Amino acid sequence: MRPVPPTYPPEHHFLRDLALSVLEMGTDTGRAGMPIVPAICGPSGGVSAGALATLVDVVGGGLAARAAQPDWIATADLTLHIVDAPSEGAVVASARVLRAGHSTVVLSVDLDHFPFDGGSLPRGAFDPSTESDGRIGIATMTFAVLPRREGNPDITRFEAASGSPSGRILDGGGFDKPFVQELGIEVRDAQAGGLEVPIEDYVHNSFAAMQGGIVALVACISADVALTEACGTPVETRDLQLTYLAQARVGPVLTEATVLSATSDFGSARVTLVDSGNRSRVTATAGVVATR
Repeated sequence: MRPVPPTYPPEHHFLRDLALSVLEMGTDTGRAGMPIVPAICGPSGGVSAGALATLVDVVGGGLAARAAQPDWIATADLTLHIVDAPSEGAVVASARVLRAGHSTVVLSVDLDHFPFDGGSLPRGAFDPSTESDGRIGIATMTFAVLPRREGNPDITRFEAASGSPSGRILDGGGFDKPFVQELGIEVRDAQAGGLEVPIEDYVHNSFAAMQGGIVALVACISADVALTEACGTPVETRDLQLTYLAQARVGPVLTEATVLSATSDFGSARVTLVDSGNRSRVTATAGVVATR
């Protein structure tokens, strides 16, 4: 197992470009937010399911790691349901521990929309006394509890920053182009949802594998590509059920989507992700429903 880098994420990283803010992180609850910018929006102009899944993964992973201390955790599954996809403002993910046992940690996550203007996240946008514009999604996550090993991150190193409601710990340069291009995602076979995604520092987790939120993002894009072909009109993920099987460490990651149903309004698909450089090991599977 590789040691945790001195600074994670590195200076040039997807999570930093998202401008994620950790607003609160305890042992039972946690909150994180991000601005909605055009680069993370889908064809409809609204924030993409993949970006929301990444936010959910970050706040969920941070909270689960604290709830499991002194042990460590591995993500088992993530389920996301989106009811609205705003095109501006900011999204806050509020996570709560439902169960913290010897073998599993289970969380619920609420996604709420807040208005704000400007390129940075103003303190007032996330003040607990400020009411949101409404709920735009809900999620659940399950984590397996693992015995702590040398090289596991010390989650307490973020506590000084997370104690401040305005403490943005993931400052970055922002996106110069749409996030699909920033991630280097190439469509090899649109009908089959076939993507090729390199594994580089820009997408690494703290163990030099593809970060869990980006795994979810890739699954959403694969399904959207295949279902847009099958439905004959642009569709975007609204429901995601993702199961993590192994870490993708070598790459490139290849995807395949099997279309289960398709109409002019919505479709469903099963997506498989494999690490082609590691004997084509299956790293994740997902069930997706996408709508116009």
